This record gives sequence, C-alpha cells and structure tokens, in this order.
Amino acid sequence: MLKHQSISASLEGVLQRSRIVDEDGLILENELAERTTVESVTRINSRAADALRKLSAESNSVDVDVVQDICDLTRQCLALGMAAGICCAAACGLVCEALAAASALLEDDGADRASAVTLLEPMAEAMDSFAIEIFAGLTRLEELLKPQLILTGCGRGGQLVFGAVRTAEESGDESST
Repeated sequence: MLKHQSISASLEGVLQRSRIVDEDGLILENELAERTTVESVTRINSRAADALRKLSAESNSVDVDVVQDICDLTRQCLALGMAAGICCAAACGLVCEALAAASALLEDDGADRASAVTLLEPMAEAMDSFAIEIFAGLTRLEELLKPQLILTGCGRGGQLVFGAVRTAEESGDESST
C-alpha cells in the first residue's frame, strides 16, 4: 500500500506541474508553455491521469500496464526536460516527479520488479544525456557557483558567499558610487 501511495503522490505531482491549460482551454501563464508545445505537455498530463486512474483501480500489486505507462510518462518528461532546458525550473520539477514515480516502482520486492527494470533500462540513455546537459551547464557556470568564505574579522567568523551573489553585490556597490 505504501508503494501505491508513493507512486500516486508522484503522479499527482506530475499532474499539478503539467497543468498549463485551464478548463476553458486557455493557456495558463507557465514557464513550460513558453518553452515547449502545449500538445507535449497536455500529452504528459493525460498520460499521468491515465496511470493514476489505473493505479487507483488496482488492489495491492502494480499491474504491468501501469508500469509501462509510468515508464512512458518518465521518458516523455525527460524528453520535455531536454527540450525546455535545465534552466526551466518547471521542466526540471516535472522530470523529478516522473523519476520519483519510476523509482517507486523499484521499492518493493515482487514479480513486477523484473518488468519495471526491463522497462526502465531503455531510459538510461535519455537520463545520461540529461545528466551530461546538467554537467555542461554546471561547468559553464562554475565561476558563478563557486563558493567563497569571506571573513568578517575580529574572530567573528565569516559567511559563505556564492560567486553570483558576490557579482551582484559588486555591481550594486559600483552603481552607488
């Protein structure tokens, strides 16, 4: 039952994060709507709703169809995350929720674990590509993200400041002079 709750919570998170069209069909203001197509996000939303509906109809075990739906949903979210880019917080949140649902499939021992592993394996390449994009972004921003300890003097310790904050403070100091 705990497995069902964990998967349900993650699928509900995907539903929340992928809701970019309201009841009247109007596009809500959302970072995803600006960076991707409405159709791709709507497809993810309907896939998550279908998986959640199938999951709630089951008793104790997770059916192979639900496992397949969650794996497909995760692949779609990874593709959307790659298309939107790692700078899109909404896309990264959507990827995280989908990966949480997929990882919940592996929490319990049982007959469905083998099918979950079989279905999750093809995602490795997409996840590797996503990890490479994240690493490249972090490498590009290394100077801005590098922390530095700034001592205040008189034995009072100091504070940890990141490069981006330091740069913003320096530009603010220059404009005041």
